[in-house]
Amino acid sequence: MRFLANGPSIPDDLLIARDAGDVIFFCGAGVSRHRAGLPDFLKLGGDVIDLLGAGDKSLARKLFRRIKALDPIDGVGGLIATDRIFSLLERESYPFSSDVAALREFFRWIGVHGWPKGVEESVPQMYRPLLIDALPDVFDVVDGNHRSVLTKAELVWESTYSAKFDTVVGLTGILANAPSAAILTWLAFDPRFDMLNPKSFATRLTGRTGRAFWKPYAGQLPDLVRHMIATRPWLTVTDGEKVAPCDAMISPGPLATLFKTPARPSAAEEAQFGLSKVIWARGLIHAQVPDKLQDLAEPRIYRLLAGLEKRQASPDVVRRLYGQILQIDDFDPSRGGDAGARFRAIGTVQARKGGAIAWEKVGDVLYLDRDNFPAAARDHLALLDLPTRRGAVEIAARFGVRPLSKQNFSLTVTRAVPEESSIAGHLHTRLQDSLRFIKTMRVANSVDTGKLARLDGLQLEIVKEAVLAFSLWCRSIRSLAR
Repeated sequence: MRFLANGPSIPDDLLIARDAGDVIFFCGAGVSRHRAGLPDFLKLGGDVIDLLGAGDKSLARKLFRRIKALDPIDGVGGLIATDRIFSLLERESYPFSSDVAALREFFRWIGVHGWPKGVEESVPQMYRPLLIDALPDVFDVVDGNHRSVLTKAELVWESTYSAKFDTVVGLTGILANAPSAAILTWLAFDPRFDMLNPKSFATRLTGRTGRAFWKPYAGQLPDLVRHMIATRPWLTVTDGEKVAPCDAMISPGPLATLFKTPARPSAAEEAQFGLSKVIWARGLIHAQVPDKLQDLAEPRIYRLLAGLEKRQASPDVVRRLYGQILQIDDFDPSRGGDAGARFRAIGTVQARKGGAIAWEKVGDVLYLDRDNFPAAARDHLALLDLPTRRGAVEIAARFGVRPLSKQNFSLTVTRAVPEESSIAGHLHTRLQDSLRFIKTMRVANSVDTGKLARLDGLQLEIVKEAVLAFSLWCRSIRSLAR
């Protein structure tokens, strides 16, 4: 392609590479001095000599001084080719300058990217299921007045759908090989991860039916760069292991066995990367490492709940986790998305059954929301491992576990062996003595005097053995209580 009638023909491959940001143009002195206000080639040579710290005995510095001392001749270019300075510098050995700021400015000056360069890539196979999960079961792809309707079931890569995403060059290699401290420093300073004004690494999906043209999908899709950073094991924790940021927590407290604690930067890392504690903390936030459980979004909490059985967490830790989830004031199960729906449909919870702790399917577990259910009957049910009176409505909404009091059950005593010893008479007397105080308290706390009728009709039967029969849904159980 020619941009000027008498100009050179520029190869198409070079123009395509330029548009992709894969070309660095080294222009002549006229362009750099007049249009860009940059130094000429000789000035660049002197700047590099100074940056590398070449001494007076350096042949490159001697040549530079000789060139500067020569009087120019009108109509004649440089009498000595300036690139010989760089040829001499290549033969000489120089360490990089210790002036980090000067090095940074020099690299920027010659066109080196300040942070890993952004590129567009095809979505890798391992992340395509994540992409499909984010789609509705039925969705549209639209291009102007042309529309196609697709379903998840008919999606075939590069046949009915394709997707690309914005990422950074070599991200997989960075997360696999770079030191944890270096990655945290990068995330702390790269403006694309700034929490106040973050850049979205967009994912773009196109679809079609048959042999129609590809049309874009306009719905929201996941940020795969942030997903990779949060789920790849690159973060060094206190035991020296490397884990994914989503499996770590800055202040896990009693949940320390569920979340690893990030290792604080050493003195050497602070010096090498400038990773102070403030920068370290900012890097952790940009890496999506939560400070505490309340910082986790609902989908991540549901994924945590779904993985507890596999992680073989101790019963005490699981019980504490359930309690902390109930204490999150702004927890909204509807924001759990597919992760929440999947947990409530096929997940497992820690339950008490037959006097032991077991993992049971959510749909098979009940929450004992009342204290007066006979202990002999409890052993036949899978009951969520939480104390009573913890808010049955919230437990049902957050965990998908139904309250026992709302189920269709009945309880009857089919046989009883009376207690005829003196203890029976003693208990009857104590009840009669206590009733007047109970009635007084009820009257003081409630204007509904109808509830007192229940106390008037209360009868106490003292037995030393009883057979209980109870039914729940379509299931009937008999149990002996002593």
